[in-house]
Amino acid sequence: HSTINSKLPMSVAPKITHVIYDLDGLLLDTEPLHAKVNQAIANRYGKTIDHQLQYQLCGRKSTDSAALIVETLQLPVTVEAYLQEKDAIIYQYYPHVPPLPGTVRLTRHLAAHNVPQAVATSSASRPFSAKTEPHQAWFSLFQCIVRGDDPELTRGKPAPDIFLITAQRLDAEPERCLVFEDSLAGV
Repeated sequence: HSTINSKLPMSVAPKITHVIYDLDGLLLDTEPLHAKVNQAIANRYGKTIDHQLQYQLCGRKSTDSAALIVETLQLPVTVEAYLQEKDAIIYQYYPHVPPLPGTVRLTRHLAAHNVPQAVATSSASRPFSAKTEPHQAWFSLFQCIVRGDDPELTRGKPAPDIFLITAQRLDAEPERCLVFEDSLAGV
């Protein structure tokens, strides 16, 4: 994760050598789908997910998001039961999730200029595969993909661990990595 001090002259700022992307809501347009499915489940219990809660959910591991929903809305289900309900609905839609506008063009452009790129996503391997299956050629551009269930990852976003692991696997200095992230948890 690159933090460039805006008070320093540009010549002092570290040169960006690698790019790391979040997946959901940044490369793939999955956030509306997650919001729709979460609200459908909440509706079953007479509850509503407001904008504030929806904003807190973005970028988190599925178990963390489910726990936040169950706790905040005081749903009469376990986190595991909630996730089973969600999976029963959402997996049929994952293969139809499109890339966000401009993302394929940007990543192809950087690949053509030999800029190493990676994905650092809170998504576990199973949902990641379901979401990216129709986009295999595009995802082959990335030198590294770190998922939320990676054995080395002990803390999910908002901890910076996933980005540090990704930088390490890219053999990059973290301060030379530009991270594209759309969620509060990821930032």
